[in-house]
Amino acid sequence: MWQNFKLHWKLGADVIHIPLDLCMKTGLMYSKAVVREFYYPSLENIISIVKAHGALVSVHIDGCIKDIIEDIINLGVDIINPIETCGGTQDIYELSKKYGSKIAFHGNISVYDILVNGTPKQVETEVKTHIEKLWNNGGYIVASDHNLGENVPLDRIFAMRDAVHCYSSAVSKK
Repeated sequence: MWQNFKLHWKLGADVIHIPLDLCMKTGLMYSKAVVREFYYPSLENIISIVKAHGALVSVHIDGCIKDIIEDIINLGVDIINPIETCGGTQDIYELSKKYGSKIAFHGNISVYDILVNGTPKQVETEVKTHIEKLWNNGGYIVASDHNLGENVPLDRIFAMRDAVHCYSSAVSKK
């Protein structure tokens, strides 16, 4: 891992992305006490080293992060991804209202509901809504809530890309 970080810094990376397996769609995989005792100390060490090199810290935590988002913010994380909807139990708009001034959100465009099963127009509407509701709360990076597989039709991917270009430039002029 450290070799990768060194390469990133040598190449001038602005953001270091750290994967964490802490949650599932229903919440934490482990108790909060276990996460705080065994995960946070090493994460805190990594974050301090990344920040000492002048980079931002992005973490990838699948699943429902509601129970640990305050801890993640307090550890010094700048960006959190992918903000899954978790069957409707995790609302990015509510998270943004509560924590948006402290952390940027990255993701939340549903692969299954929108990109696989939606129309290009539904994709455009979803991206537009996310940009309009989230851009001024501290930061939002448009992305899907999970990897794009071969089951995602290309026209939905292009619709997401085109909507980002259209609506992000519109809000940046406000």
